[in-house]
Amino acid sequence: MLLNFDVLVEKTTMQQSSPVYSRSFTRTFYNPYSRRFFSVYYPSQLVGYDDRRVPVKEGTITMTDTDTDKTVWQGWTTNEVNSKNFSDKEAESSVKAIFRKFDVAIL
Repeated sequence: MLLNFDVLVEKTTMQQSSPVYSRSFTRTFYNPYSRRFFSVYYPSQLVGYDDRRVPVKEGTITMTDTDTDKTVWQGWTTNEVNSKNFSDKEAESSVKAIFRKFDVAIL
């Protein structure tokens, strides 16, 4: 069986979230009864999360049978593409990931 695979690269966005903390500080107080100063430390606290969308390039590989032009089995994988040129090693690792999901039924 001869397999054909197509590579499709799209520009999409990925949502990233990072925590935001307040600044820690120390405050000094004066006690008039004891006539002394004392300091209280306030640690930083989680205020919330900073959500943002980051543009990424996402590549999709699909495989079909070339002999019959029919899809006997179709598998796909989607990975983030970091380089401008999609290398053979990246394609090979994606195809291996597809075949790891392939379940062969022996008759």
